[in-house]
Amino acid sequence: MTDDLGGDPVCWLDRVCPECGLFLDDRDAPCPRCGHEWNSSPAT
Repeated sequence: MTDDLGGDPVCWLDRVCPECGLFLDDRDAPCPRCGHEWNSSPAT
């Protein structure tokens, strides 16, 4: 039997702010924590 490690799927990494690490619900708006704007520098 294998242990379930849990966690979030990797496919959600594009929803994490690259500046502060906050999980975002809306990438069309600036990050509410740090103000990072997605259009100015996309996540890598």
